[in-house]
Amino acid sequence: MTTALLSAISTILPPLGIIGWTSPWLGAISEGWTGVMLVLLGIALAALGRKAALAGLVIGVGTAAALGAGSLVLAARHPAPAGWVGVNTRLGHLDSPLSYVEASMRLERSTMALLHKGVHMVLLPETVAGPWLVGTEDIWRPVVHWTADHPCQTVFVGTFVPHGRGYVDALVQIHDGRIRVLPDRIPVPFSMWHPWTPEGSFRMAPFSQRPEMTTVGALRVGYLICYEQLLMWPALNLALHRPQVLLAPANDWWARGTDIPAIQRASAKAWGTFLEVPVLFAVNR
Repeated sequence: MTTALLSAISTILPPLGIIGWTSPWLGAISEGWTGVMLVLLGIALAALGRKAALAGLVIGVGTAAALGAGSLVLAARHPAPAGWVGVNTRLGHLDSPLSYVEASMRLERSTMALLHKGVHMVLLPETVAGPWLVGTEDIWRPVVHWTADHPCQTVFVGTFVPHGRGYVDALVQIHDGRIRVLPDRIPVPFSMWHPWTPEGSFRMAPFSQRPEMTTVGALRVGYLICYEQLLMWPALNLALHRPQVLLAPANDWWARGTDIPAIQRASAKAWGTFLEVPVLFAVNR
């Protein structure tokens, strides 16, 4: 039983907790703490013998079905706050500095249009603005000035910020005429985080002391950027800070035509159910 429990827990904590995804735990957390306890009960019953494992399976399936129906009702009670908009895009693969500049110019115009309509908060997908350099900031300067005059409005821009010889995957929060960088903890291993070289690599910081949290007005807002939505460790850290809304930006152009975007969305919704908060998506395809 000890071996089974340690094996289950090891998929949550780093190092395995930063390279694994579609964890069986994600099915449990969609049912809240009761689902987690059912998994632990199932492991215990399986360790006690075949008959106990079969009995546990019957109990677990029946309970999970009831909880599943309850979780749908729970999710329906948590709509996104009024006036909050997640923008989905079809920009595809942005693979050059010019493509990022063009994307930022287009998104800045559409974001300003939403702000003029009175939208309170705009969330844009992961990395769509490209590297956050002086030129990028200049493109978004009208939004910065607008929020200075309209402090009740906020914009989150998906970008990556220079850090040493590499980058940090982040959201840039524009509010009240100010810019704040909100870094992630865990980028995609090997494709974004290159442990063999810091050149062009994204920062890996699973044990960062900075929570993935911010505020929008009076609301505590948590965020999980793309790959983090598929993992246990970042979200469990987030749960300690009791967010009231969860932001789920992603960039899934590379997974077009696969089941990965649907799995990712289901995972983020599961965390929303577990935390009992609404989830706001913004995905580039």
